[in-house]
Amino acid sequence: MFRHTESYYPFPSKLIALLFFHLHSPRPMGQTNLSFMWATLKGAGVEVPSLSQVKHFQLPDFVPPKRVLSPANTPFYVLSISSIISHCLGSSKLSHLLARYPVVNNVYTEIFHGKKWSTDSRFASPMAELDTGVDVFVRDCVYFQHPKLGLSKGVIVKFFQVDSCKEVYCEIDTLVDFNRFAQIVPDTEAYIPEHVNIIFDMIAIPISSVHAICEKPAEVIKWDELAHSFIRLSHEDSCNYLKPNHLKTKAAGRKVVMLPLILFTDDLSGNKSKKWHKFESWYLMLAGLPRHENAKPENIHFVSCTDLMDVLDMTECVAQQLQQLELDGLIVYDSFYKETVLVIAPLLCVICDNPRASQLLNHLGGSAKKFCRFCMADRDTTPCSVCEERTRDISLQQIQEIQSQRTEKAKSDKSTEVGLRDVPNSLLHILADLFK
Repeated sequence: MFRHTESYYPFPSKLIALLFFHLHSPRPMGQTNLSFMWATLKGAGVEVPSLSQVKHFQLPDFVPPKRVLSPANTPFYVLSISSIISHCLGSSKLSHLLARYPVVNNVYTEIFHGKKWSTDSRFASPMAELDTGVDVFVRDCVYFQHPKLGLSKGVIVKFFQVDSCKEVYCEIDTLVDFNRFAQIVPDTEAYIPEHVNIIFDMIAIPISSVHAICEKPAEVIKWDELAHSFIRLSHEDSCNYLKPNHLKTKAAGRKVVMLPLILFTDDLSGNKSKKWHKFESWYLMLAGLPRHENAKPENIHFVSCTDLMDVLDMTECVAQQLQQLELDGLIVYDSFYKETVLVIAPLLCVICDNPRASQLLNHLGGSAKKFCRFCMADRDTTPCSVCEERTRDISLQQIQEIQSQRTEKAKSDKSTEVGLRDVPNSLLHILADLFK
């Protein structure tokens, strides 16, 4: 058994840490030299555990790299992204630095200032905590203090923060019954049944103005202030509007943390000239960290690296992990909330150079006739003209059209026509549309 003498977590002592690092260094000693080193330490009166104990010391919560086979049955190793997230949220420093909500700012200086995080529902932070300690979710119906109408009822649309203020804000659809609506808009001629609530307006208020969760109405209808008329919602739209948040159901009483991810990929060279012996590599960063923190080596997390295959042959294992994190999530301990939470970690973006970006999107590249990976512009297009945008769904359909051609020449012609290549690519099947 190890005797804990100092605080060198996860190691029992500084001595154990140094010996462990030495044994697992890139150029370790042979067994004979190690035995002599241990005998020397004991002869000098140093109290050391046995060589076998240090060799087999298990780091807590360490998940070893997973051995994966490429489509060509070539082995490579991939670290668990879930394990990386678990360690990051378990760190008191990192968990308190993370942006938990999109931040509204006039100047975009951080990734969490961007519109993609604040407007795309796949990245929307679904939960906030009231002053009473109750967790409220998007699509919850709540009582809140309306600046003009006083105590009101409404449905939460989204949460966000303002850069100059750390308080969480929420956008709320104000709901009123017909009697109250008639007092606000006295000249209306329509009549709305009592069981129907009217979506009157949308306002942004601090979360401190929300008091409690209340019962949802049976049906809603929308008021259009500009047209001065009601807009009836379809049965499907009304049901979706009033349906409970699926993440609230999935969390089963836990808090939910939205943790968008950034992937970085490039080819690195093990040769001095940087031309030969290239390694395809993948790294991970947390989009919620400030830029100066994400630039630190300790916050750039290694995922995988190999010199035995093309980068697209590595994507299946990475994409499978991403799909699990964005659909099923991960239950881990969060040092910020000091409890276990449900983490949803969708991929926000991939950072790479232009050739790698084209490769990851099955695009033929800048030298192709359809040279743009964002739209369908070609070399005959008038400069600055507006062309059809590329999206994941359109691109997958075009790849299927290439596959459906009967001859190799027909496939090549179709590939040139749409500017895409027909190769397996698991990254095109995750939730995030990497064409945007």
